[in-house]
Amino acid sequence: MKKFFKKIYELNCGEIVRFEADAPSKVLDKLESMPRYDNATGEDFLRSSAETFSMYCGKPIRFDSAESFAEDLMALGYLREVEDKMREEDAK
Repeated sequence: MKKFFKKIYELNCGEIVRFEADAPSKVLDKLESMPRYDNATGEDFLRSSAETFSMYCGKPIRFDSAESFAEDLMALGYLREVEDKMREEDAK
């Protein structure tokens, strides 16, 4: 058995959403999977998400990469790591 850690993150985007990921930048995958009003994808989705959070909090949110976007959300308290979970997986 191979053991690895997944982290649990909590996103406050008008509702509290928890998701498992190996990095905070995976918040974009979670946001893209949620129903929304626009059909943007890729860089356009990153930009529109940053604009939405920026309007909500009144602070600039970077959208040059998923990593900087997640860093800004964490710094502003919209995204946080809540726990680690150890998983066991069969090595194949």
